Amino acid sequence: MSRPTDPRLTDAILDSALRLLAARGYEATTVGAVARSARTSKAALYRRWPDKPALIADAVRHALRRANPALPETDDPRDDLRQVLRRVAHALTHTPYGGAVRAALGAMGPHPELAAALGEVERERRQVLRGPLSRLGVPAAAVDTESDRLLGALYLRALIRQMPLDDAFIDALCAPLGATLYVFAGLPGVGKSTLAAHLTRVRGALYLRVDTIEQAIRDAAGGLEGPEGYAVACAVARENLRAGRSVVADMVNPLPVTRQAWRAVAAGGPCHEIEVVCSDRAEHRRRVETRPSTVPGLRLPDWAEVEARQYAPWEGDRVVIDTAGRTVAESCAEVEARTQAHRQEHAGPSIADDAARKG
Repeated sequence: MSRPTDPRLTDAILDSALRLLAARGYEATTVGAVARSARTSKAALYRRWPDKPALIADAVRHALRRANPALPETDDPRDDLRQVLRRVAHALTHTPYGGAVRAALGAMGPHPELAAALGEVERERRQVLRGPLSRLGVPAAAVDTESDRLLGALYLRALIRQMPLDDAFIDALCAPLGATLYVFAGLPGVGKSTLAAHLTRVRGALYLRVDTIEQAIRDAAGGLEGPEGYAVACAVARENLRAGRSVVADMVNPLPVTRQAWRAVAAGGPCHEIEVVCSDRAEHRRRVETRPSTVPGLRLPDWAEVEARQYAPWEGDRVVIDTAGRTVAESCAEVEARTQAHRQEHAGPSIADDAARKG
């Protein structure tokens, strides 16, 4: 029966292995040297690890777990991602972890067993990234590609270029992720505001409802003379997209000119247009006539006004969600799945090609 191992000694051995690896390199970090640094015997090490590669991999894993403890999930997946990357950056630049990784990378060629062990460590690290990346809307098949981009940039800058990993650099890395414009459209009463609000929560986005903006203008100015609400919404959306924040815009969006204006707001970035319809006329009418107003002071249109509303047929690509005969939960699940699929279909070549290869 093997003797129980002291966890405090185990931690001391792992810390010693990491420091020696960073200072001396892989070849000079012998089991004997680690034992002497930790003030213990080689036998104590071999009771815990079968060989040196296993010890080194565990030391790197130990440092990674300290750098990336489980973080609480917040309502802002972009900030969750920033926190993970900041911890990695701190470990690379302010602890022996950075030097240890540099030494281990140089030794992986002649020591395939070390490469295999470190590969397992790296898979654990990617699991930490998977949560916030998925909540930012990155397609499942592209998560590995985005992880490579994020972690690769940190490694290259810290270990090769030896440049600082400051918050500005991490913010720039995260900016393209999830900075997506979702434009909802549809006649009053089809359910678009419910779906838009749901997608806002799922994507951690900014919610812009033109009804709310227009009513605020009426309250402040005594009336509404033209497209002021759309103009304000477009301007606010544009500024948030530039800052790397996704936007969900909710409005009737009835004309080609308004739809083109929103495409211009995206400025070539990801833009998903979602038209919500209710193909059951009786159900649509019932919703219009029974729904309460959720915007203080806003008078909702009656059925005659909805039928008379100018609404031009769509041209071009869009996601169409028909809410007729569907529960709110079913329609919410559909808009999540359809927008994610649409995002993958329209991903940039590097992401799409990599996703296809992995598939």
